[in-house]
Amino acid sequence: MPAMRALLLAMLSTGCFYDSSWGHETTAQKHNAEAARPASFKTEASGPLPKKAAHTFKLRVWATSQYASQTLDWQHELKELVETANEILLKAADTRIEIAAMASWPGAPPQDDMEKALTALAAHDKADDVEWTVGLISGFSNFTLSFHELGAARYLGRHFVLRAASDFTEHAAAEAAFTKLKPDERLKLLGERKRHRSVAVLLHEIGHTLGALHDTDKEGLMYPAYNKNMRGFGAEVSKVLLLGAAHRTDANQHPLAKELLAHFEANEGPWQPKERELTIKELKAFVGPTVAATAPPPPVVAFADTPKELKEPDRPTWARAVEAFRAAKMKDAWDAGTPLFDAYPKVLAVQDLRCQIAMKIGFDWKRTKTECEKLMELSTAK
Repeated sequence: MPAMRALLLAMLSTGCFYDSSWGHETTAQKHNAEAARPASFKTEASGPLPKKAAHTFKLRVWATSQYASQTLDWQHELKELVETANEILLKAADTRIEIAAMASWPGAPPQDDMEKALTALAAHDKADDVEWTVGLISGFSNFTLSFHELGAARYLGRHFVLRAASDFTEHAAAEAAFTKLKPDERLKLLGERKRHRSVAVLLHEIGHTLGALHDTDKEGLMYPAYNKNMRGFGAEVSKVLLLGAAHRTDANQHPLAKELLAHFEANEGPWQPKERELTIKELKAFVGPTVAATAPPPPVVAFADTPKELKEPDRPTWARAVEAFRAAKMKDAWDAGTPLFDAYPKVLAVQDLRCQIAMKIGFDWKRTKTECEKLMELSTAK
């Protein structure tokens, strides 16, 4: 089996294969088992842990029946994972997580496709009253080290999904590689590897939601592929996490986007170069409209006149949207103006209203960027 061979290599690549000079196969396997053990997470490198976190964020958990069947006493295991993750988050971002609730994820959410699972989770739980909602789904059928297949999160979002860490393939590989070890020794090794991987995936996805990108440090938790030598968040990643944590409860993500943009532009850091360039481009698109919007008079004046491009039947709709905007009733303004936004993609005033409402509502930055794209195009047209 290709997956088995790959896993055996992954488990033993940092160790020494059996050699007669070891004198005894059992000794060689014990040596290889030690080499296969994961690294310890760094929580003490820069001093003692803070007694109290500056930020405490709530996490709500939904577990599919498949996850529950693959993870013994999953509630208890998750609490232990969060406890370990908190030690790392305290050092890196002055942050800790509290589990608000744990429940079964009803229905039949998709689990083969991470993006579909993430979309289903967002539809099931809006996360309006917590900082994060996590969906726990069934384990991956094939051996993989890709974080994209072990977990998924939307950048700066409130939702992420994690796969069960149970892996029959890894168990079988350990049985094949460590035949001379006692069963409890093999189980201990597998438990340590499983726990390390689970904590790493959890922190990797939280890192994305706080603004961190993939980086080039193979011992860092933001590297694109999992490995057993991961020890924590690097110094540059920590700076971004601190920014994300400071703005986590903001209703509007614009201030965070501006700070992230300034940081990524000023620091090449350890980030994956192409990902950094793309993120800078997207953050500029999100931040840009606000810069352009500082020149015109306040909204009450800016939208005083009905755009001449509007057809007669649409003029009352415009008036209702503007009236609600002036009254700071942003949801009403959005509902009233929505029919106009796609109908008049080249009318500056309509797209300006669209963008300003979106920013005041406080959509996540990616959604707001989408709503402001037409305004950006019109504002920068030569």
